Amino acid sequence: MTKEKLAQNDISDMRTLGEDLAPRWQNLLTEIAEETGFIPDWDRIRKSVWWKTEKIGAVSCHGTIRKDGEIFPAVLKIQGTKPQASEVDIISAFEAQNKSKIIRTTKIYASLPWSEDQQFEAFVAEDVNGKAIVGHRPAFDEELEDFFNLYEEYRANCRNTPWIEKGVQKTYREKYEGWRAAVGNIVKDDKFGLPEDEQLVAKAVEIIERDIDDSDLEFVHGHLTPGDLLRVSPDEVVIFSNLFWGWRIPFYDAVFGYHWHMLGMEHAENLTEELWLKERDRWQEKIFSISEVKNNPENERFIKLALLERVMPALMADRFMMDQTKPSAELITKLVRNELQSLVSELS
Repeated sequence: MTKEKLAQNDISDMRTLGEDLAPRWQNLLTEIAEETGFIPDWDRIRKSVWWKTEKIGAVSCHGTIRKDGEIFPAVLKIQGTKPQASEVDIISAFEAQNKSKIIRTTKIYASLPWSEDQQFEAFVAEDVNGKAIVGHRPAFDEELEDFFNLYEEYRANCRNTPWIEKGVQKTYREKYEGWRAAVGNIVKDDKFGLPEDEQLVAKAVEIIERDIDDSDLEFVHGHLTPGDLLRVSPDEVVIFSNLFWGWRIPFYDAVFGYHWHMLGMEHAENLTEELWLKERDRWQEKIFSISEVKNNPENERFIKLALLERVMPALMADRFMMDQTKPSAELITKLVRNELQSLVSELS
């Protein structure tokens, strides 16, 4: 009997749903620890706040757990907003089809399914002691090489059988409106936006909806940044952010990490336009050299469409995560706008 596929999570929707964990996470953590045998380190707690809100969506706590007579370093994650598919189920489905000898997901030691009464789910996983694949801005040459080698490995061996149902996808206009809603309260104070930005984005949306339909979408990890791949040994890498697996524009996974790395260039020492453009060119050279893309005009165009799809939220939403008081925010906003204008012109 074929196992039923999981539903795709929509993180944008999750942002507005669920009960705030703020007033209840401490009691929940105590209860979960007692039930699972997890021993928390109360000094090592991380609260994940939904962007531009004060609502806590998840809480993680480091500690230890006893399994089969041994004590292991572990992390307890409490999820306060119900996903369409639980992270535990996604991790299990990933491992069931994974053929990579290098990339794996975290080991799960214990889990509690979603409780409608208490509005949470939780799991205890191994505490992975690893290093992000890219840890510098600009990236070191060897870091870029490592990241794209792992990308090729992931594409070839980590997504053999899709376990997420494609379902009905949102239009790109709907996605864009969701991005803008997330920053609605701060746009009025925006110092770097231009009146023509909305018209530019409207053209970009038209291009994507003209050139991409549901039959083009591919099954990918939807949050493949260098920080979501931790190397624990020369031959072992653990992949995180597994809630984000789903169906997206072709090669979305190739440009997502680039998208956030380029916004993160605000942290580069002595950032200049020349430095930013040089880093852009280094990443894009790697992206267009991917084995599935190089010398393949159709996939080269898909890469450009994926870049277009990501640069829209970069300009209209994600750039607000930068420190708006620093000169880098104005510089990167201008450069991102230039990227959007160039892609719209080329793909029109």
